[in-house]
Amino acid sequence: RSSDLRATYTEKNGGSAGQKLKGDSQTALFALGARYALGEAISLIGGIQQGMTPVAPDPGNTTSEPERALNYELGVRYADANGTFSFISFVSDDDRVVAPCDEQCASSMTGTYAGGRALITGTEVGGDYTVKLPSALTLPVRLAYTYTYAEFSDEFETDYVIWGGGDGRVDGGDLMPYVPPHQASFGSGLHFQERAGFDAQVTFMDRMREEAGQGALQTGRYTDRFALLELTVFWQALEKLRLYVKGENLKNNQPIVSRR
Repeated sequence: RSSDLRATYTEKNGGSAGQKLKGDSQTALFALGARYALGEAISLIGGIQQGMTPVAPDPGNTTSEPERALNYELGVRYADANGTFSFISFVSDDDRVVAPCDEQCASSMTGTYAGGRALITGTEVGGDYTVKLPSALTLPVRLAYTYTYAEFSDEFETDYVIWGGGDGRVDGGDLMPYVPPHQASFGSGLHFQERAGFDAQVTFMDRMREEAGQGALQTGRYTDRFALLELTVFWQALEKLRLYVKGENLKNNQPIVSRR
């Protein structure tokens, strides 16, 4: 796969208002996937692919190079007429993480902050299954869980507070901020011939560090752990018209999801 991304940044404030910065990123990426059937319903799957995240225009600054990563996946998948289930482990080897320049930048800065290498590993478990009930009713069940461990591999200094905290330093082995270790969701409902029904879902998000670091979380430097409940009711009014009513965060939780 080849990509050619071009972007223009126009300064709106300050003495340099109206100044335009342009960036151009050309990248060729490869991907390779494989599947081996162990039977009619079970397969081993795996893959390797390059990833790239473009950054804001920053002419004359080496930080305008895109973020690149090599991603690996390996797992097992089950699928039949009633549903699917998968268990997949992943590794992402990032050669240099980048972050967009925001309100923390000096007035003369645009573009991005650049950091060192990072390694992200984890596991994804997910599935959906439909249970057939009497009277043309069906009971859909869905679940998903992701475990993620993300750390910086290099030691470096930075002005980006979210990475470097108060001393502007990141050590190898520091956990990356704003990466929840655990995420999960579970949903189910009751459908009548796909003409009417309801679905409920609970989504869970674990605490996240708000600064890179190691060891126990420090008070005031991590987000809240929370769960949200949502409910959807639908009715197939016409062949090509389905009406929905959806309620989100029905328990009116108000967690802190970010302080920055």
